[in-house]
Amino acid sequence: MEVLGGLGVVDWVIFGLVLVVPLFLTVFLGVWKGGTQTNSAYLLGNRNLSFFPVALSLAVSYLSAVTISGVPGEVYYYGTLFPWTYLLAVSFALITLPNIFIPVFHKMHLTSVYEYLELRYSSRLVRRLGSLTFIVTIILYLGVALYAPCISLSLMTGGPVWAFIIGSGLFSVLVTAFGGLRTVVWTDAWQAGIMIAGLIGMIVLGLRTDPDGFSGAWFNSVSRGRIQLADWSTDPTQRTSTLSIFFGQLIQWGTIFSCHQTQVQRFCSTKSISTARWSLAVNLLVIWIINLGAILAGLVIFNTFRDCDPLTTGQIQKTDSIATYFVQKFLIPVHGLGGLFLGALVSGALSSVSSGLNSLASVLWEDFLSQSNWAINLTEAKKVAITRCLASGFGLISTGLALGFSRLDGILKVAATSIGMLSGPLLSIFLLGYFLPFTNKIGASVGIVVGNGVTIWVAVGALFLTKGIRRPVLETSIEGCDQDVFLQLHTNSSSSLVESVTSNEFSGVDYLYNISPFLYPVLGFIVSLVLIIFFSLLSLPCWKPRPPPSHLVYTYRRRGRDTPPPPLETAQWEDQDSHYRVE
Repeated sequence: MEVLGGLGVVDWVIFGLVLVVPLFLTVFLGVWKGGTQTNSAYLLGNRNLSFFPVALSLAVSYLSAVTISGVPGEVYYYGTLFPWTYLLAVSFALITLPNIFIPVFHKMHLTSVYEYLELRYSSRLVRRLGSLTFIVTIILYLGVALYAPCISLSLMTGGPVWAFIIGSGLFSVLVTAFGGLRTVVWTDAWQAGIMIAGLIGMIVLGLRTDPDGFSGAWFNSVSRGRIQLADWSTDPTQRTSTLSIFFGQLIQWGTIFSCHQTQVQRFCSTKSISTARWSLAVNLLVIWIINLGAILAGLVIFNTFRDCDPLTTGQIQKTDSIATYFVQKFLIPVHGLGGLFLGALVSGALSSVSSGLNSLASVLWEDFLSQSNWAINLTEAKKVAITRCLASGFGLISTGLALGFSRLDGILKVAATSIGMLSGPLLSIFLLGYFLPFTNKIGASVGIVVGNGVTIWVAVGALFLTKGIRRPVLETSIEGCDQDVFLQLHTNSSSSLVESVTSNEFSGVDYLYNISPFLYPVLGFIVSLVLIIFFSLLSLPCWKPRPPPSHLVYTYRRRGRDTPPPPLETAQWEDQDSHYRVE
């Protein structure tokens, strides 16, 4: 029985179940269990969360509908180079950088990770600059994450995109404002399962369209150039190469899991350091499962349309719509799978948005408002009420940005740019603060401000001055299309497969504007690193700051052959260290 847009009753029941469970968790954990009575419970779940739901929440906080719809489109039209190299970079980043900071942050019992910057640099200004960098980054990303599933909802139901954006934004605000971190984490865990189930459904049903199954899909993908494991070009103006993607994503995801409140807040909400590390390990496994599923889905979709490309024939207008078109054509006839796909998309968006709103509220409260004179004597109930209002306000802002993003194509590129643009300078002040004790607040302040300014300047210049300069898609075909599709193609000749491309001969500042967006994190990191070191050394003769507490910096020791290694768990924080402030 068809109800709306080809979806049947079973589809809408499954889709409704995807939304009902988060509402149930909000009522059960946030209201009935009293999980939001204090700010500590609201923002950190009383610091006693177990590793498994935290691991799933860590994974899906940034694996949104952008992954479900963006990665298949990327694989179909541009090959596997980006998602494959991205997975390698994420793995290396997660194995190294977070394990440096997890013991430090967990022992500090922080609510905001940017408090570390105030303690380390003895500067509230540096703390607030780091917080502001995070706030701008996440607001931009949440706009993209909220917009992504609404494309598919509109295509499959015929409803307007703006209505779905507003509805999704309000639903996310409801779950976040009344549920708190514990509800957000368990909701993320549920939504991770839905995302994986949706990808499995796409892959299994897609393979049924080819009598040769997976072997046929793989052979056709290899023969048509979709399997790309490396491109060692050193041209920084080439949008995708192994080096630009790897180092850009390494810095970006190192920042996310070491310096972003969204992830560190979850580490600090676990019971112990070992629990946090287990969460990190399982999180990496989930990231691989979801991204490999999205890659395989892209290959299966390409195999299905390899001889009749929907973009060339005008049946879709954006590369991001290929997954939705595939679902409409092949999954909707199977009862329930259309609803499962929509549930996977919406789950990806809601997990990212709810996680981001909770973290944004905690950062704004802890780093800007809680230290004000009027906030010191507030009761816990009033603090929670203010934090809820902050989360709601950020939700409305993200919804407004999502409405603006509705005119953009290539959501994977937009998402990567919005996160990576300001990630390099943020990582540099954390890393240099930990490993180089001589760096001070002067160098840190100059470094993060100028580093952010340079990357914003380049990104905005690229947006307005290089409009239309885009990479070509890989070869596609329409030789296998039916006669009626050919007639439609001749009728609507405005569809174009090959995106506009210009010569990559650039000079002067145009060269900088045309570097790959994946290099923005690298650019910001290098600029900020150089300036932090330079201005810290320059200011040393004139200003000698109080040495930071020993637990906030890496201690370089030379151990003799007979000296036993230090214990894995360092000593508890001393009072004067954990309350280190400007005198």
